[in-house]
Amino acid sequence: MHRLKWFAASLVTMALVVTVIGLVIQPYSRLERRAAVLIDQLAPPGTTVGAIDIGFPLTVEMTSLVVPFEIDGEQREISVEKLTGNLSLTQLVRGKFGASMTSDLFGGSVWLHIQTNSLRRGKTLDNPRLTIETRARDLDVAALCDFFEAPTMASGRCDADVEAQLNGTTLMSLQGKALVIGKNIEVPPIKVEGLMLPENHDGRLTATLVAKDESVLIKDLRFAGTAYDFSGNGAIRLLKPLEESALDCLVSAIFKEPFFIADERFSGRAAEDIVDTLVASQSTVFFKLRGTLGKPKMRLDPAASLQSLTQHRNR
Repeated sequence: MHRLKWFAASLVTMALVVTVIGLVIQPYSRLERRAAVLIDQLAPPGTTVGAIDIGFPLTVEMTSLVVPFEIDGEQREISVEKLTGNLSLTQLVRGKFGASMTSDLFGGSVWLHIQTNSLRRGKTLDNPRLTIETRARDLDVAALCDFFEAPTMASGRCDADVEAQLNGTTLMSLQGKALVIGKNIEVPPIKVEGLMLPENHDGRLTATLVAKDESVLIKDLRFAGTAYDFSGNGAIRLLKPLEESALDCLVSAIFKEPFFIADERFSGRAAEDIVDTLVASQSTVFFKLRGTLGKPKMRLDPAASLQSLTQHRNR
């Protein structure tokens, strides 16, 4: 009789353990399936993830994440080996989805917090709202230039803080702001219409970007380097495809080192005198940046530049 009671108690204990395990595993399985559905709804078309693992206490790990992008008509991919982090319990209680995750990317580290609007059981998000906070640290500028096929291959390291909202899945609905800081920036010689700018070493870059009304405003752009200092403001009007987005920026420069004038209207000693005067007087030279993201065009604004030079000469 004693053995029978012991056996019955063991069966009850095992049943309780199995029940608890089932209660623990089943919600996580549902969350993993829901996360996969959300990625399919919110990420760019063609995004794939190898595995999603959600465990106790609400930890999440995504592996082999591949996000496609189209740049200059060509399909490119960002590959992330592993994203790890935590789900937000308070957001889940409110019927929302929130996650904070970290990963290595472009030679640096990225912290990412994502939150969606209320989830409706068994239904898709017809007009999803995505809130994003990102802290990127020590990104490799050369790797970024290579990925986005930038016209100038700079090098150095970059930090960025981004807060944004995306209503729906189109980039045109992006609203938010970003602070970008670059350090130890190396820029090779740049050919501008009529000019060849000198090589620049150990530059520091700061800029604020504000996205609204299908445009990205560039505010308080500052670049301080060994060969020149740049500052400016402007706007990028977002279009599809992204490389056709229109640029409209005004940039000013103060040169610390001589540059080369390639304009046929100026040659020989006259051009050298102009350059020497600009460098010695620290006069401000103005440029207009127009064209598109895919084919930017930077042109000298002679009227504003000559006015600056005249003001310095009259002092």
